[in-house]
Order: sequence, then C-alpha cells, then structure tokens
Amino acid sequence: MARILHMADMHFDSAFTSNLSINKSKLRRSEQREVFSRIIEMVKTEQIDVMLISGDLFDSENVSEETINFMVRKFAEISEIPVLIAAGNHDPFNMNSVYERISLGDNVHIFNIEGGFYDFENLNLRVSGVSFGSEDGSNIKTPKTLHPEFSNILVMHGNVVSGTAESGI
Repeated sequence: MARILHMADMHFDSAFTSNLSINKSKLRRSEQREVFSRIIEMVKTEQIDVMLISGDLFDSENVSEETINFMVRKFAEISEIPVLIAAGNHDPFNMNSVYERISLGDNVHIFNIEGGFYDFENLNLRVSGVSFGSEDGSNIKTPKTLHPEFSNILVMHGNVVSGTAESGI
C-alpha cells in the first residue's frame, strides 16, 4: 500500500498585507516556512512514498531567491522521495513561471499544461497530473491516462468562482 502525502495552497511569498501589519505579515511568512518544514519532517518520519502538491505552492511568479533556496533545501532533505507538482492559478506553468526558471531538485517533477503521468511500479500506482497555464485555468485538459492494473490518482488544482467549480474539462 502506497503512503502518499498530499498538500496544496501554501502560497509562498504571499504579501499577507490585506489585513495584517508589516510585522504580522513577516511573522505569518515565518510560520508558513515552519509548517512546510514540519510537512517535510512528516514525509521522512512517516515513510511517505510519494509527495503530491496540487497547486499554489507559490503566490505568484515573483518568488524571492530566499524562498527558492528554502524550497531547494527542503526538497533535498527528501531527495529519495518523488515530489509531483501541478501548478495552480496563482503559480501557473507558463513561460514566466518560477517552474520554468529554476530546478527544485531531481526528485521534483512539475506537470505541464498538457498533462502527463508517472508510474510507480513498485507501488502499483500511476499519478497523472496537469498544471494551470493561466490564472483562469482555461487551458486545463484532464489527462486520460488510467492504468488498468494500478491505483490511479489525478493531481490538479481547483478554483471556485461565483460559487461554482470551474472545470474546463
């Protein structure tokens, strides 16, 4: 049985300024890093096989060098664990994307806007995914890549607008 950790919506480098003072915003960003560090510790201590992130790891395409270095260090701590990321509406996968500019590590794989899949034969698991390529997700094409003999998981971000789920499917 595969042990999978799923997370989404960290929004690293969010300004947090809409309702918070500068000091509270800074504290919130520090707490955010602590939470992510705890998640990485959980991946290690709980012997997680695959880590899935479905969107909005970053709050925008403007990611600080400090945050990039933090993420690279954290993912390196679990370098033997595959990390699969589907970009969301705040961090879409496009030519301005942080995902196009940097490498988060050899174990970190970003689904593109066409979608794709990774098979983990030792786990009888296929993880399919697709990334937002724009903020509205109008590019979403759900991958039709089920494996008939494996457990199948789809990783993608969701977005709710006007009380209805956007599908684009």
